[in-house]
Amino acid sequence: MRSIRWFPPIVFLIIVWIQKIQVKEIKFLAFCFCWVCSSISFVYSQNKEEFLLDDLDIILELSYQNSFSKTTKIDSLEKYFCKLDMIEDDSTRLRNKFKIINSLIYIKADNLEKLYSYSIKDEALELGNRYNTARAYNYLGDYYLKKFVLDSALYYMNKSEKLFLKEQDSIYLSYCYTSKADIYAHINDYNKALEYNFKALKQAQKTNKGRPIFLAYQGIFMNLGKLKNEKKAFEYYQKALGVLEDHQEELSAYYFSFKAQAHNFMGSVYLKTENYTKAKSLYQKGLSVPDIKNIFQSLHAALLDNLTYARYKSGDTANVKQDLERALFLKDSLQKPAIAIQTRLRLAEW
Repeated sequence: MRSIRWFPPIVFLIIVWIQKIQVKEIKFLAFCFCWVCSSISFVYSQNKEEFLLDDLDIILELSYQNSFSKTTKIDSLEKYFCKLDMIEDDSTRLRNKFKIINSLIYIKADNLEKLYSYSIKDEALELGNRYNTARAYNYLGDYYLKKFVLDSALYYMNKSEKLFLKEQDSIYLSYCYTSKADIYAHINDYNKALEYNFKALKQAQKTNKGRPIFLAYQGIFMNLGKLKNEKKAFEYYQKALGVLEDHQEELSAYYFSFKAQAHNFMGSVYLKTENYTKAKSLYQKGLSVPDIKNIFQSLHAALLDNLTYARYKSGDTANVKQDLERALFLKDSLQKPAIAIQTRLRLAEW
């Protein structure tokens, strides 16, 4: 009650004081008030962006773990992709959108990968941001390569390469050349593929980053194998494994899948040269990699298919049909018809 009785006199004194001060002082006070309000708003906005990015880092980390379902991961990543539009700095916003696409690639959410890659491409073009436009072209090229749409893959990789040459970005130039090597390998031009593999390696070695160096070495031994140069292929296979060990912490999210992948590809080199004993040994090594069955399902299916076929070709026909049918079932369940073609042909051969 006492505070209420004091209120009218306080208001009266304030009114009298305002009447006595000069107009300039009123303007100054108004300026100070607006400055304080804008500063508070700016700090709030900055904190809000920081909180968003901190939360996103947690979501991204969890997306690489096996603790949540694919659906839960996709829902969270979709939500944060939209929220990133509140980030004012263009480079920060686009960089974090690419991080989300990387997670989508890891969990094999292909439709969103494509949608968001086009979205970033359009945004970067509108901003006149050459670096992120080049990255978006690179992601689209890799998407179409994965889908075996080779003309589109080459189209986007050429556009990406052209811009990254201007940017002088060795990491992404290495990725471009590795992907172009894969494109030429798909059309059986293995010498052209090797040419791009070595260009990729040259750029990757400038960076001392494990991922581009590993991918370059892997491409080299795969294409040497296609040319039936088994001895040289094995040399680069060992170099690829050496990169994995030297950069294990850096490649923690990819370490096991890359290792199983290398065993699978080198096993296929031996399968092509009819060295079935070595082929079977490497396929078995790939299948023994931790979590291969639960997390890297398409790779697990490929290894099972290849091991079964290598056994069949070596004269071990026990359960061949059942194991090939099991591999086919696993591939079909992933709803990627292209990866099941080889297994169907092998069943027909059986």
